[in-house]
Amino acid sequence: MLISKDMKLNGIHKIMQESSLKEKDKNVIFTLIDIKIENEMEKVLKKFESLETRLDITFKTLIWVVGIAFTLISVFMAIIALK
Repeated sequence: MLISKDMKLNGIHKIMQESSLKEKDKNVIFTLIDIKIENEMEKVLKKFESLETRLDITFKTLIWVVGIAFTLISVFMAIIALK
């Protein structure tokens, strides 16, 4: 039976149980699958960390812009009030 890219881990486990492979060989295959999944999860986590960093920078920039805008509005209102 062919294993497709979209097959879930429990489907692979079922196929492995039904196969005539030795337990040692099955464990090697499961170890390889586990390593592959771990590597993919590390890639996903790195992407999330990158996204988090970009969002943090964007949020800090927004806070600065809002702060400067309020400062300018306050200065203009004070100038208008003094006239």
